[in-house]
Amino acid sequence: MAVDPTNLRAAKLKFVEDGRPATLAALGDDRAALTRNERIKLEKPAPFVWNDIVENYSKNGFDSISEDDMERFKWVGVYQQRPKDGYFMMRLKIAGGIVSNKELRGVSHIARTYADGVADITTRMTYQIHWLTIENMPAVMDELEKIGLGVKEGLFGACGDICRNIVSSPLTNIEHEQVIDPTSFFLEANQFFSSNIEYADLPRKFKVGIFGHRAGGQLEINCLSFYGVKRSDGELGYGITIGGGLSTEPHIAKEMGVFVKPEETMKVMEAITALYRDHGYRKSRKHARLKFLVADWGVEKYRDEVEKIIGYKLTDEETRPT
Repeated sequence: MAVDPTNLRAAKLKFVEDGRPATLAALGDDRAALTRNERIKLEKPAPFVWNDIVENYSKNGFDSISEDDMERFKWVGVYQQRPKDGYFMMRLKIAGGIVSNKELRGVSHIARTYADGVADITTRMTYQIHWLTIENMPAVMDELEKIGLGVKEGLFGACGDICRNIVSSPLTNIEHEQVIDPTSFFLEANQFFSSNIEYADLPRKFKVGIFGHRAGGQLEINCLSFYGVKRSDGELGYGITIGGGLSTEPHIAKEMGVFVKPEETMKVMEAITALYRDHGYRKSRKHARLKFLVADWGVEKYRDEVEKIIGYKLTDEETRPT
């Protein structure tokens, strides 16, 4: 269920007085003066990246790639490999780490045919393939399309300032502690955020986890997590944590204090993401993650703003036994 776009647009007009004006809500397109990354994202939107790879750089070679477009490649999951000697790494999106035989064989074929024969499994439950060349990138993309993992025009990969690969428990639908099957939720969320240009320009990377129960994964270090909850009356739904992250300034995610029904999950998730997009800090890349916005606003204010967007009060979580 999509959030009312009128409310999303209105959200951009709020909180310009919060002491940190370097946000999309406050500056709009004036943010191009803030950082190189912000200028790059404004000058050429995400859907044009794939066309540049196919029509220009794959034909003219590595040396023809501009520095700005090298940064934009991240939208389709492509990073320049270090040391910077002409090779690339591509990271895929595989929500919840669920992979079919066909997909596994296809990734193996790509690694053996166009790379060095190795595909790495990442900590966020997906694949990345090193030693790719720009000349072979169209062929690699075509192979991915054949197995249903394509990232072409209008779709976004697992890199850059977007919603990254959505993780879940590797034991989903096997572990005894699971109270709700999160599969349909994380597949829908992955598809939505991988194809919606409204969320292809976040302040920084956005890491999400969706789990079948509270101990199903590392909720504490994700920007946003949903976890399965069974209420005392037997009703199933999700709790939410927000604002986690590691790096040099780690933050432990905070409980949002809500119970969300399965039919509410997508609109609540979209509202949380829209607030981050519009009010997350863009002046410094070091302080652009959601954790800094949550730390400044507090969970109560963040919840209030989510409720304004969706148009009603969320249900409080039940008090946990001590």
